[in-house]
Amino acid sequence: MKKEITSSNTYWIFISLFFIVIFNAFFQYCIHQKALNLFWSQVDKENHLGSSINVIFYAVQSFTVLTSIVGILIGALVVAFFGFLFGIKKKKKDYLLVYSLTSLFLSFKLVIAGIVNLFHANTSKIYIVGKQSFLSQIADPFLWLSTVLFFLLGVNILSSNRKKVFYLTLIYLLIKFVNIGLSYFLNYIV
Repeated sequence: MKKEITSSNTYWIFISLFFIVIFNAFFQYCIHQKALNLFWSQVDKENHLGSSINVIFYAVQSFTVLTSIVGILIGALVVAFFGFLFGIKKKKKDYLLVYSLTSLFLSFKLVIAGIVNLFHANTSKIYIVGKQSFLSQIADPFLWLSTVLFFLLGVNILSSNRKKVFYLTLIYLLIKFVNIGLSYFLNYIV
């Protein structure tokens, strides 16, 4: 018999989203001063207003924190859509729970990168999670462990039919690959 966690789904969704925001904000805090130092070392200080640059940096960093939450919501909706196509009759809240918990696991990578940036003495170098090669991002152990976690949570929360959950896990992995590809492409352009 499958466990029902529906009474506390909303609680766990909010807790996981809260910690994802905290982890993202921690990472942005850890790289903020390094990013400002890099910017000021490469431009003429007379042509720029200091307070305006700080506001722009805070806005960009806040935007990245918010886009992580929007990405989780969109990813959960895509997984819910395919779950509906596969015949898994669950609420969108259950899909959001599974997706947000796996995203919470993935966000631990940001904590590690933030700690590295916080304690690394070289202020001219920022260690960012998404700046590795495309292949190393696909071979990331956090990605593959979160995929296994998605499957295990999917079997417990979404459906006891392992075949359907396996297909949903492939959709989850495809979403993550598209996300990696888009971030790599944007980093390559910039």
